[in-house]
Amino acid sequence: MSYAGWAVLSICLLAGGTLFFSVNAVALRIFSHVKLQEAFKAVLKTEDSKDLTERLAEKEEELILTCSLYRLIFNMCILLLLVSVFINRGEPGDKGSPVVDYLLAAIVAFGIFSVFSLAIPHAWAKYAGEKILSRTYRLLMFFAIIASPILYIFRLYDG
Repeated sequence: MSYAGWAVLSICLLAGGTLFFSVNAVALRIFSHVKLQEAFKAVLKTEDSKDLTERLAEKEEELILTCSLYRLIFNMCILLLLVSVFINRGEPGDKGSPVVDYLLAAIVAFGIFSVFSLAIPHAWAKYAGEKILSRTYRLLMFFAIIASPILYIFRLYDG
């Protein structure tokens, strides 16, 4: 596979990651405690759903920051890959205007970001946010543990 093929595959995977973290970030902002308890009861029949809901509510701000951080990282990677693809396209001796290449990368990035960071996540979180949170809670906590050094710096900055 050529460089462009690998870049497009990477962009697709990164867009999926952006979608995942965007959906969870929006769902964490708008979830209902009662609906989340019911979703935890449906998914995890052995654990206390009220306890899980309280733990999620306590970690809500940390999880929102985690999702926002990963979404930012994935979006920056997508943007850098797009710029790289548009700068390196065509024949080696055939160099077009870099302004056009940057403009094309920005337009494509705007389209990808508006769909995978805004449109789809808001719709999913609005109608199925609690179900998504009940199924991704442990995974989000894992990512929060990985990002804990950066989140610690955020807390220091926050005061």
